[in-house]
Amino acid sequence: PNAIGTALILFSIILVSNMKKGVTFNKGVLYCFLMALCAGLATVVDAVNVKDYDPISYLAIVNILIAILLLLLFPKSLHHLKELAEIGLISKMFTLGLLTTVQAILFNYALRIGPVAQIAPINQVQVIVSVLLAALILHERNNLILKVIAAILVMIGVYLLK
Repeated sequence: PNAIGTALILFSIILVSNMKKGVTFNKGVLYCFLMALCAGLATVVDAVNVKDYDPISYLAIVNILIAILLLLLFPKSLHHLKELAEIGLISKMFTLGLLTTVQAILFNYALRIGPVAQIAPINQVQVIVSVLLAALILHERNNLILKVIAAILVMIGVYLLK
């Protein structure tokens, strides 16, 4: 059941991402593959680390380190901080920060108590949630039936992972 559940989730992601256009290899696709590789590695590192450390303190330190690394690797980005400081954008960034914080806490607690082989595929449900929310909020309604079918397949896949 685990392999079938994982396969259904991955098939659903492919279903909603390959609609009509197919995948063309470009720099964006390369970045996405590299991001997926880093995300997979980060998930395993997180799973090891949160077993021994408090997930909330761990996240605070990791995020401080991310900020420091970004500023060290991209020092010219400091010049853009002033334009990002406008009130409207800060409120949008606060909402994103709040959602990302809750997501990270829940994910790290899940890694602490569950097997990575189960948690990682279930985490990919976010792709389907994003696609469905884009249809509702951003009015990206092309191939809506296919998106709903993919969401149903994901739910079946997650159920099979139990």
